[in-house]
Amino acid sequence: MSHGSISARASIRRFFESGFTVMDVAESLASFDDERDGASIRAFMTRQDFDVVGVRVDGSVVGYVERDALAAGPCRDSIRYFGTNQLLGENDSIRDAIRALDRTPCVFVTGLGQVSGIVTRHDLEKTPVRMWLFGLVSVLEEVFSIALRREFDGTSWTQHLPATRLNRARDLQRERRRRNQSPDLVDCLHFSDKGHVLFKDDDIRAQFGFESRNHAKKRLLEIERLRNSLAHVHDIVDHSWDTITLLATSLDTILRLCDRYQFLPETLAGR
Repeated sequence: MSHGSISARASIRRFFESGFTVMDVAESLASFDDERDGASIRAFMTRQDFDVVGVRVDGSVVGYVERDALAAGPCRDSIRYFGTNQLLGENDSIRDAIRALDRTPCVFVTGLGQVSGIVTRHDLEKTPVRMWLFGLVSVLEEVFSIALRREFDGTSWTQHLPATRLNRARDLQRERRRRNQSPDLVDCLHFSDKGHVLFKDDDIRAQFGFESRNHAKKRLLEIERLRNSLAHVHDIVDHSWDTITLLATSLDTILRLCDRYQFLPETLAGR
């Protein structure tokens, strides 16, 4: 294995672990002194369509209030203090944000010892997160392709695919060749078809973290659906949240498989 190959995979790891941070999607957190009247804050939040604002005590933001919970009187009466599971550092990763937002509706971002930002699930519709997710699915699909070529002799994998799906891949291969491209048949399979073939093998399926064929089939279709939504700029959070969290929690497994199957970033450019 060449030094260049190791370096290339290290760059992939760096991209997914730290290429984007929570500050790339965070919004500034509006805040008010703790003696400010709740009714006036609520009116401000309604005008701005804010669900949450910060509360300052002696100049430092120490907690927050929710619009629906605000009552008349000092906003300190409605304060909720930050829990440790609600705080992220400004350099924490997109994965950290997704995992935190799976536990709580919003997280707060600290910088220079102060809480200054907020991230909600809605913020995960932003371009950096969509790029991160689409890139991760693309890498996973390429690992599928490499695994198919390595784990099966020649085209022996074709016997594990329904004829209709195989014919669809062959039709696409012919069309791409007509356009002066040179794909092999594996390149013309759908994402879920690649997984369908691979995960008939119990050992391979276990490497990818799937408990059973049915579990794998369900997850593959969900990931493919998310990938299509990303490609067509459809909303993803409301419809694919479980799949988003699956990918975030599976990052280490995917990166480990990149090493196992010697994935190189430049292989994506040739597809």
